[in-house]
Amino acid sequence: MLARGKSMDVLIDSKGTSWAKASDLLNIYNIPFEWDAEKRRIVLTASDIFPKYLDDQVSTTAGLPTFEMALQGETYPLIMVGVFINNHGYCRVLEFAEELGITCSFNPFSLGERLGG
Repeated sequence: MLARGKSMDVLIDSKGTSWAKASDLLNIYNIPFEWDAEKRRIVLTASDIFPKYLDDQVSTTAGLPTFEMALQGETYPLIMVGVFINNHGYCRVLEFAEELGITCSFNPFSLGERLGG
């Protein structure tokens, strides 16, 4: 699929949900981040991130180990939960876009620009 005009590898599950490596998405959108291995958390360090804090779409009962994506700060507000697949952190592409204000188009599914950031 395309994100910001760049080709990106995705996995598609049995429900048709697209999953991408969180680090690939963050790098394409130039969003700085740090990995906190102890807490299994990606910490977004940019000051221009204003997530919507929608209800999380990933179930922790799916049988896959999970990680968190959060904003840097005193309380590390949780943005979303992702899963580890083959030792890589994946998140739902549409959820990532919705949370971070990234435009989407469908048929074919692709991501555009980040709004407001």
